[in-house]
Amino acid sequence: MAMLVAEGVEKSFGGVHAVNGCSFSVEEGSITALIGPNGAGKSTMFAMIAGFLAPDRGSIRFRDREIGGLRAHEVARQGIARTFQIPHEFAGMTARENLLVVPAGQAGENLLTSLFRHGRVRREEERLRHRADEVLEFLGLTHVADELASQLSGGQKKLLELGKAMMTGARLILLDEPGAGVNPTLLRKLAEDIRRLNEEQGITFCIIEHDLDLVSRLCNPVLVLAEGRLLAQGTMAEVTADPEVKEAYLGEAHVPSHE
Repeated sequence: MAMLVAEGVEKSFGGVHAVNGCSFSVEEGSITALIGPNGAGKSTMFAMIAGFLAPDRGSIRFRDREIGGLRAHEVARQGIARTFQIPHEFAGMTARENLLVVPAGQAGENLLTSLFRHGRVRREEERLRHRADEVLEFLGLTHVADELASQLSGGQKKLLELGKAMMTGARLILLDEPGAGVNPTLLRKLAEDIRRLNEEQGITFCIIEHDLDLVSRLCNPVLVLAEGRLLAQGTMAEVTADPEVKEAYLGEAHVPSHE
């Protein structure tokens, strides 16, 4: 069943078509990859799904509800979270605090509730702290829970980005190049965490990634964008065997092994 459906989506910047009639779907329960050369429209597509940009034309539906043109916080309320290629951590906060500030609508954010309903605020804070500690343990970050986010390694920051998405309770997580700048050990950890979240908690993922070996191991199906349109889709073996994909993007030398 399609969780996310994009139909005929277009977005231009100064006359340049970044996304040009793009149509695809993301099936619920899948780990779907979105690959393509630089300038193919992948990040622009993510920005429109997540509410950071409004499409010029076309439709974006999440669980049969139109979300194209909604603002980012409105999209987040529907159950979609996005991470970024460059982590957006709060550098002056600890790893745990970065997680605690994520959930929207906390009782402590309301002045009157803070003043007159201390018990409610305290119970919610305890619940969120427990949840944050669960997320840190799941991601293997308990040992850095009280360290400033600015002191974390690049890979740990990517894991923290995933943790922030987990704190929202999202059912669809958009990951923008999770493998970029991550050492092989933490990359394996990140990939395993994504797989576990998918298999154990039923979270659907759509991933932009240039590491095609990672895509091959983790993702099915694979969607290939080129010049703002969907060029091909299928398994990694199928799309990398497509002559149009080879010509537009991969080249024989870049096709990963499927042994």
